[in-house]
Amino acid sequence: MKYGEWLDIWVEDYVRPVEKERTYQAYKDVIRLRLGPVFGETELNELDVSHIQHYITGLSEHGNLLTGGPLSPNSIRLIFSVFRNSLRRAYNLG
Repeated sequence: MKYGEWLDIWVEDYVRPVEKERTYQAYKDVIRLRLGPVFGETELNELDVSHIQHYITGLSEHGNLLTGGPLSPNSIRLIFSVFRNSLRRAYNLG
């Protein structure tokens, strides 16, 4: 399964029922703007720590979509949280 497909399932089936609407929308935005375009076509079993770390490091240097400058630490934490939580659920489900 591709990571983008999993993210769609995860956010609808595992995030939406238990999180506040604002959190759900924030996660959807991260998926649409950040993770989907970069990792959406990657097979889940092909994602590895080095690719994710390289991406996160890049955000701290030039992740701001408007200015091309660094992304704020809070924004990076949100993106990492979506990564971590979605991959943890995928791992736990096998």
